[in-house]
Amino acid sequence: RRNALAEALERTLGDTLQVRPPVGGMHFLARLPPGTDDAALAARAAARGLAPEPFSRGFARRSSEAGLLLGFTNIPEDAANDAARRLRDAIKA
Repeated sequence: RRNALAEALERTLGDTLQVRPPVGGMHFLARLPPGTDDAALAARAAARGLAPEPFSRGFARRSSEAGLLLGFTNIPEDAANDAARRLRDAIKA
């Protein structure tokens, strides 16, 4: 599941996201261009049935680093491309 989602995101959003799946765990971080409002993006993604967490919420002070914490354990391999497309649509909105 991890690899399927990472590959789908790379194909669909490779010019927008930097994704480095971990060796283990249940989440990975998708970095966004500096200055991106990752909280607003997470809200738009939630409206499309996704549940990313904005990376910026992890900072005590405002940071220019933006990204999304993405879970992959609940996304079957055959749904990875659809999830990547929905995230792409949220980014473009």
